[in-house]
Amino acid sequence: MSIYSEVKEAVTTRDAAVHYGHRISRNGMMRCPFHNDRTPSMKVDQNFICFGCQEKGDVIRFTEKLFGLTPFEAAKKLINDFGLAIEMKETGNSPPDNKKAKPVKSRIPQKGKEDHRAELFLKTKKRMEKVYCNYFRVLNEWRERYAPCSKTDAFHPLFEEALRKTDYVEYILDILQEGSVKEIAALMIEKGREVKEFEERFKYGRAEKN
Repeated sequence: MSIYSEVKEAVTTRDAAVHYGHRISRNGMMRCPFHNDRTPSMKVDQNFICFGCQEKGDVIRFTEKLFGLTPFEAAKKLINDFGLAIEMKETGNSPPDNKKAKPVKSRIPQKGKEDHRAELFLKTKKRMEKVYCNYFRVLNEWRERYAPCSKTDAFHPLFEEALRKTDYVEYILDILQEGSVKEIAALMIEKGREVKEFEERFKYGRAEKN
């Protein structure tokens, strides 16, 4: 096992975020340190994903980007900061580049000449992630912008939508990020029409007119 794997088994991204001074809500949301984040748009657990700037990865990538380090330097920092009993020995192995690696692709059943199906799967998954990430970002904005000023104020429809839909969208994104190929494929079939509706709704910035 490489030092990168050992570090990732010992420390979650959430652990690192808390250790490095970031406030995390009970549902695992925090302000993204990688862009000018007005409302919490990054979810952290074992790994992290920002629904605003689309940055994502594991704890090593998080630490690497947070402090401007190389992957090996990030692993070394985590080992030192968390007092891990892991021997530091730099090798030719490096952690997967989160921008280049496509872990889902390796889980797609390959039977003979199914490259086209695999490519279509990944393209559809990326499209869904983009749609639901955008919707999640907008819901956070609505929850802040249309929050009632007093207990007697009536709820704005978009504030109500944000309250109803945030957990639902988090659930969808969790499946897209962590689910099996079978789960993601089922989601693609089930939510195909909804994805099209969201794309049309958010086209030309018309979301708030619905």
